Amino acid sequence: MKFFKASASTSSSNPPPTNVSLISHLKVGGAGQISWNDDIAATDTVKTLFNQLAGLASVAGPYLQTSLGLVQEIFAIVQDLKDKDNWDAYIELARKAMLALQDLAVSEKERGRLIFPGTDAAVLAEGINKGLKNLQDQLQEYAQLSQPKRYLKHSDHKKSVIKLATEINSVISHFNLKGDLEKLSQMALSAENVREKLQQVSPSIRAEVKRRSTIDESQVDHRPASSHQQYSITADEASALSELQRLMKRMYFRGEGEDLAGVFDEDSNEPPNSEQDSIDDAQTALKLLDELCKVDDSFDNKKALGQIRDLSYFLDRLGLYEESLSVVRLFAALCRRKANDQEASALDLSNQAFALMCLSGSLHRVGHFKEALASSEEATAMFQKMAYREPKRYNPSLVLSQRLLVVSMIEFGRLDEAVRLCRQSLDILRTIRRNKPKTLTEEFAGTLLNYSNLLSETGQHNEALEAIEESVKLWRSLHAARPAAFQSVLGMALNNYSIQLSDAGRRGEALRAIEETLELYRSLHAARPAAFETELARTLANYSSRLRDVGRHKEAREAIEQSLELWRSLHASRPGAFEADLAGALHGYSVQLSNAGKYNEALVATEESLRLCRSLHAARPAAFEGELARTLQVYSIQLSEAGKHTEALEANEESLALYGSLYATRPAVFEADLAGILHNYSKQLREAGRREEALKAIEKSLKLHRSPYAARSAGREEGLAKTLDEYSVQLREAGRHKESVQMTEESVGLYRSVNTARPQPALKADLAMALGTYSNRLSEVGRHQDALEAVEESLSLFRSLHTARPAAFEGHLALSLNGYSLRLVAVEKHSEAVQAIEEALRIFDSFADPGSAWFQGAHSAALDSYSTCLSHVKRPQEALSAIEQAIVIVRPLYDTDPNAYQEAFAEVLHNHSQRLNDCNRPADALEAVKEALQIYQHDGLKLKGHADALDSYAKYLTATGQDEEAAEVRQTAAVIRSDQALE
Repeated sequence: MKFFKASASTSSSNPPPTNVSLISHLKVGGAGQISWNDDIAATDTVKTLFNQLAGLASVAGPYLQTSLGLVQEIFAIVQDLKDKDNWDAYIELARKAMLALQDLAVSEKERGRLIFPGTDAAVLAEGINKGLKNLQDQLQEYAQLSQPKRYLKHSDHKKSVIKLATEINSVISHFNLKGDLEKLSQMALSAENVREKLQQVSPSIRAEVKRRSTIDESQVDHRPASSHQQYSITADEASALSELQRLMKRMYFRGEGEDLAGVFDEDSNEPPNSEQDSIDDAQTALKLLDELCKVDDSFDNKKALGQIRDLSYFLDRLGLYEESLSVVRLFAALCRRKANDQEASALDLSNQAFALMCLSGSLHRVGHFKEALASSEEATAMFQKMAYREPKRYNPSLVLSQRLLVVSMIEFGRLDEAVRLCRQSLDILRTIRRNKPKTLTEEFAGTLLNYSNLLSETGQHNEALEAIEESVKLWRSLHAARPAAFQSVLGMALNNYSIQLSDAGRRGEALRAIEETLELYRSLHAARPAAFETELARTLANYSSRLRDVGRHKEAREAIEQSLELWRSLHASRPGAFEADLAGALHGYSVQLSNAGKYNEALVATEESLRLCRSLHAARPAAFEGELARTLQVYSIQLSEAGKHTEALEANEESLALYGSLYATRPAVFEADLAGILHNYSKQLREAGRREEALKAIEKSLKLHRSPYAARSAGREEGLAKTLDEYSVQLREAGRHKESVQMTEESVGLYRSVNTARPQPALKADLAMALGTYSNRLSEVGRHQDALEAVEESLSLFRSLHTARPAAFEGHLALSLNGYSLRLVAVEKHSEAVQAIEEALRIFDSFADPGSAWFQGAHSAALDSYSTCLSHVKRPQEALSAIEQAIVIVRPLYDTDPNAYQEAFAEVLHNHSQRLNDCNRPADALEAVKEALQIYQHDGLKLKGHADALDSYAKYLTATGQDEEAAEVRQTAAVIRSDQALE
C-alpha cells in the first residue's frame, strides 16, 4: 500500500465511522436539497423546523449537515427502539437544538459569511453537535442490546437520556442572545467558556495516565486501550498526518523578529522525538491543562495559545483525537479572533494559518473530511498571499500547507489538482535550495515522495520512478547523518520505491528494496513493538508481493500470514483506523491461497475483504472506488473458478461499472485495468452463453490493450497476451478458426518475449498455458505435428513448475498431460498416449481440492480423453467404462450451469456414442449422439465437434438401415464444414 494512497469500511458487526452514520438516513434530492425522510416518525414541528434549517445548509456548510444528519439518525434509532417513554424528551431536544442552530445560521447569513472551521460560530455549532452525537452513541449502544438486556437496562438508559439532555440544554442555554452574533462570539471564546471546554478533556487524560501506569513502557502505543473513536483513515494516512504535524510543530509562534523560513535550515532541524528521550506525554498534557485552567483573563496571549497548541499535540500523541479536536477548535478560533483585530500583526495572520493547518489535520484524523479540506484550503490561500509579498519568509510555510491540502484533495479523488499542487511546491523548494542546497532537505524529500505516488496513481509511471529515486537518495543522506531520526521515514520511502520498481517490471530490484525496508522496520519494531506494528505489517504485506513476483511462493505466503496476523490484532483494537489495511492484507492473502491451490479458502478471504471494502466505499466513495472495483474483480474470478457463474457475472458487472466511472475521469490510470476487466467479463459472458456480447467485450478489451496509454503501462504484454488468448477461444467458437490460430500465435509470441526478458515462474506458467491453447488451435486446423511440438514444450514447462511447487501446478500439469495424450493420438502414438493420460489421472486421484467445480470439469475431460486413448489400443470395454465415469461427473455440472459446460458435455456424449458403437451397441449409440446433437443445435455452437457428431449420427443411421436419413445428415455436416471454412 502506498503512502497517501487510500484504499476499504466498517464491517457489518461494527458501528460505522462517525461521518458515515450522520448522513445515512438523510434524504437528499437531485439538486442536493436536504429534506426530512418521511419514513422516519417525528412531530410536524420537528419536520418543519428541520426543512427550514436545511434551506440554510449553504451558509452553515458541513456543520449544519452534520446536525441534521444527527437529528435524523436519532429519530431513526428511536423509531426502531419504539422508545415511547423518552419520546417527549427527544422531541424537545431536537426542537431546541435546531432553533439554536437556526439563530446561528441566520446571524451568519446576515453578516454574509459561512460558518468556517476555526470560527467562533463553528465552536458554538460544534458544542451542539457534540451533545447530539453523545445522545446518538447512547441510543446506538442501547439498540445493540438484546431485548431482555434492554428491559434490564431500561432504567439506566432513561437516566442517561436525562443526563445527556441536561448537557445539551446547558449548551443551548448560551444561545439566548438571539441575533447578537458579537455577544455570541464573545461568549463562545470567553475565558470561562474556554476553561470549561479545556476541563472536559481532563478525564480522558487521567484515564490514560492510569492505563500507562499498569503496562510496560515498551508496549505504550500512544493510543487509548479501548478507544471508541473508530474512523476510516488508513494507517498510511495517519503516518502522513503525524509527519506533517511534527513539521508544523517546529514552525508555531516564532518571535516577531525571527525568520520563519530559517527554522528549516539544516542545522536547526530537530530529530523526531523518541519514546526513550521524551517525558511522559500524559503527565505533560495534565501539567499543561492545569496551567491553562488557572488563566483568569483572555486566552489569546502568546503563552496561553502556545500551551493550547502543545496540549493538542500531546493529546494526538496519546491517541485522544476527539479531545484534541475540541482543543484545536478553540485554538483556531482564538487565533482567528486575534488575526481579525485591527492591530493584528503579520505574525498573527501566519499563526491563524498555522492553526487552520493544525485544525485540518485534527479534522482529518476523526473523519471530518469536508471540514478538513475547507481548513487546509483557507490556510493555503492565506500563505499564498503572504508568500507573494514576502516569498523568502513565507514560502516554506506555503509548501507545508500545500502538502496538507494534497492529503485532503486525495480523499475526494482530486488527484490531478493534487499533482499540480505538488509541482508548485517542488518549484518553490527547488528555488530555495538553489541558493541553500542544505535547506529544507526533509521537506523536499517528503514532497518528492508524495509527488511520485501521485504520478504513479495518475499513470505517469516513468516520471514517478524518477521522482521517487530522487526522494530515496535524499532520505538516505538524511539517514546517514542521523540514523535514529530518519530510520522510519527511510523505510517508508523504500517501501514505496519497491512498489514502483515492481510496477516497472524491475522485480529483482524491488525485492532488494523491500528486504532493506524489512530489516529497518524489524529493528524498530524490536525496540518499540506498539509504535511500529503498523509499519511492520505493511512492509510484510509488500514483501509477500515481491516474493510472489519472483516465484518464492512459500515464503510469500508465510510473509502475508504474518502481516495478516498483525493487521487483525490492530483492527480488533481500532476497527475504523485499520479497516482498509486489513482489507488489503486479506486481498494479498487470498492471492497467495489461490497460488497454493487453496481455492475455497481464497474465496472466503476475498469475501471478508469485500465486506470491508463495501463499508469503506460507502463512507468515502471517491477514495475507495478503485479498491472496491479491484476486490470485486478478484471475487468474480474466484466465484467463476468455484463454478458460481451467475454470481461471478454479477460481481464482474458491478466491478465493470466502477472501473468505467474511474476510466471516464482518468483514462491514463485506468485504461489497462478496464481492459483487463472487459477481458474477464467477456470470458464470463461466453461461459453464460451470451456469445455476441462476449465477442464485443473482448474486442473492446483488445482495442484498449493496444492503445497508447496501455502500451506505457506495466505488464502491458501479459495483459494483451491473455486477451488474445481469450479472443482466439471466442473466434474458434464462432467458427473463425484461421483467425483463432493467428491470435494464439501472437499471444505465444508476446509470452515468449516477456519470459525471455523477465524469466520468472509466473511468466513461465503463462507461456506454458498459451502453448497449450496454441496446440489445441493447431490441432483443430489439422496441423497435428505442430500441435504436438507445442504441447510438448508446454508440458516441459509445467513439469519444471510442478517440481518446484507441486500443489500450485498439479492441476496445470494434469491438463497439459491430457492435451499431450490427445496430440499423441492424432499422430497415432497410441501407447504413449495411454501412458500420458494415466499419469494425468493419477494426479487427479491425489488432487488437493477434489470438490471444486474446476476439478470435476477437468477430471471429466481427462476421463473422456482416457476413453479415446483406450479405444485406439482396442480396449473397448475399459474405454466405455471411462466415458461413463466422465458422464456421471459432467452431467450434474451441465444441469447446474448449462452455458459453462455445454461443449464439454456434448463432446462427452458424442464420444460415449462412439464407445457404445465400438461395443456393438448401435441403437444405444444412436440415442447417445442424438442427445449430443440437441445440445449443439440448441446452443448454436459453431464447432468442428458438431459436424463430427453429425457424421457419427449418419454412420449409426446407416448401421440401423436408415440410409435416406443418413444422407441428409451427411449433407448438413458438409454445409457446417463449408461455413466454417468460409469464416
